[in-house]
Parts: sequence; structure tokens; C-alpha cells
Amino acid sequence: MGSGKSAVGKALASLMDLPFVDADEEIERRESTTIREIFENRGESVFRRIESRVLREIVRNQGSFVFATGGGLPCSRGNSRFMRKKGTVVYLEVSPEEIISRIGNGSTRPVFTRITEGRSDLDGVRDLLRERKRWYEKAHFTVKSGGSPLDTAKKIAGLVTGPVTHINGR
Repeated sequence: MGSGKSAVGKALASLMDLPFVDADEEIERRESTTIREIFENRGESVFRRIESRVLREIVRNQGSFVFATGGGLPCSRGNSRFMRKKGTVVYLEVSPEEIISRIGNGSTRPVFTRITEGRSDLDGVRDLLRERKRWYEKAHFTVKSGGSPLDTAKKIAGLVTGPVTHINGR
């Protein structure tokens, strides 16, 4: 949530000349509804099951690709272990303050709404990151997400392929 997974993922996919898949977009396409509506009408636990199923189906049916997961995906249903076994996992680390500045106070994202109920946005984000930290730290690499998405993507490409000067003439 607010770490730049989609923007950085798109830039990384372009740099590495790979397809890009956004988990939330894929879920919305397959379910013919929005993430918000799934949370509101079917609940977070149903959303997490859908998210896990989509992860496994995409990995099974796709060659090499860049995949932007939702922030909660690594934290449930053995997903972290599955992702590490099937590919290279990168955690985009962002401070709670930066997340708030990116998504805005009073965001209407479903998880944000849940974690901030009855308390400050910043406290909610801090608690969520603390809760998820043990999963995020299992990633193969941790990259501080700051600067432009392209700069962050270049850092990641350098970690997974060696120093990046150019890829595919870019």
C-alpha cells in the first residue's frame, strides 16, 4: 500500500523487457468487480483467497515476468514461501510517513480504512507495517523505495541481473 509496487514494477518490466502483471488489476479483471467491492461485499478473507489463487495461476501459466502484488499477499496462505520458491522477491521499503504522503490522509483503500478506524492514519500504517514486517523481511532483496520509479527499478535490476548500464538498448 503506497510503496510504489505498480509504478516500479512497470518500470522494471520495461527495463528488463518482461511482461508486467499487477495482482489487483488481474483480480478485478477476473472477478469483474473492484477490490473495494470484494472487501465490502465478500470480506477480506475471501479477497485473500482470491489473491492467493490468482498468484498461483499466474505463476503456473506465465514465463518470466514482473509481478506487483498487493501488500498483504505475502502474509497469508503460504504465499511468501511460494513466491520465494518460484522467483525473486523484492520488498520495497517505505516509511509510514512516506506512505501517508503518497496515498493521502483519509485514503479510502479497503485495508487503509480498516487499519485507521478509530485512530490516526499514521498509527494505523505503522501498526500494519509492524504486523507485516516478518513477512516482508523474507524477501530475497529489500530496496528503499524513493526517488523515481525508474531509479528504484534500476536498483532492483542491478540486484537481480548485475550492474545495469542499459538493457535492450535503453
